[in-house]
Amino acid sequence: MIILNSFLTYFEDDQMPFLRAFEFYFACELRDKEGIRVFGTGGNILGTLIKLMGSFRHLEELRLENLLLDGFDAEHLLDNIYESCGSSIMRLSIINCTKFHHFFMHCGLFLNLRYLTVSPNHLHYDLVYLVSELRYLLEFHIVQTKFTTNGRLLDHNDWRPLRNGRRFVKVFLEAAGKTKDEILWQQHAPVFAVAYYTPYSRLSLLSALEIVKNYGDSVYAYCQFGLPRFPYKRSRPMNERCDSLLLLLVRTCINLSHIVIHELISMATLLLIAHQTKGRLRTIFVRKNALLKKHAWRNGEDQVKLTADMQEVLTNASNYQSFVKEMNVLLGCPLNNWRPLTDKEFKELSFDSLNKK
Repeated sequence: MIILNSFLTYFEDDQMPFLRAFEFYFACELRDKEGIRVFGTGGNILGTLIKLMGSFRHLEELRLENLLLDGFDAEHLLDNIYESCGSSIMRLSIINCTKFHHFFMHCGLFLNLRYLTVSPNHLHYDLVYLVSELRYLLEFHIVQTKFTTNGRLLDHNDWRPLRNGRRFVKVFLEAAGKTKDEILWQQHAPVFAVAYYTPYSRLSLLSALEIVKNYGDSVYAYCQFGLPRFPYKRSRPMNERCDSLLLLLVRTCINLSHIVIHELISMATLLLIAHQTKGRLRTIFVRKNALLKKHAWRNGEDQVKLTADMQEVLTNASNYQSFVKEMNVLLGCPLNNWRPLTDKEFKELSFDSLNKK
């Protein structure tokens, strides 16, 4: 970074006209004999970074992560980049740039911004208002990791500018990395998708109820990307798995059309989900290694009344080939191309791949 900064500073003319993206991740975690320590940057490193960003002229994408600055150090972090690339930045990601809650007003001032990502400790009702005024914004991601502290929870009034004025802006709530903490649920935000990029994610009763209460009429996707890394037994009873909770989501979230689940789930539950969401469910991805052949649903269990049609559908839950064939019929796949994924295929899934499929 020092060499690049010296190069751009030495020449008066623009020497890197084709530089379009810049990413800076600070290694804030240190392992030593005393254990794991987390610390932020500042001083000369911060000064060099700010000066370097002021040398860019045509940057379109900027990503800063895990700087963990003190409040007074963060005040002028984005001043130079806004002056030099205020009209060219289209993708901006500011994640855990401060140790405590800090609102970067600049995030709502890049007029040509298409994609904005912030961590919950950078949220503020003024940011929501500024974001709602961005003409070209398409996606607003709120991402938390294990280094996210002092996240801000906004209430339903704070989200009103986005909820009422800019309905085409997609809001994403995400947990990434190795965090084991649950997502901070923003009260009645216009959330388009809830996504986990962590191996420790599990659908719990609390998270299911929060999604239903706050985003029942807005959420389109619930996704658990990547392979799980928590102990589970295939012999666990259904009330200790995600089956009934996932069925609750698809029954109460009227627009839910994309589902990705890496947890254990029974084939009977998937058949019920596909049956109850005919014409609405566009994609549902599960792991073949996480499928259970158990038919554990009984009439009236978890307030699910099994009709004659549902009972007939469930007869396909004990045979894998019959299950796949019936899922293709229920999902309306004319080419019969739906199938559970191998772990290798599942690891490659992302929102981009969902759109392609």
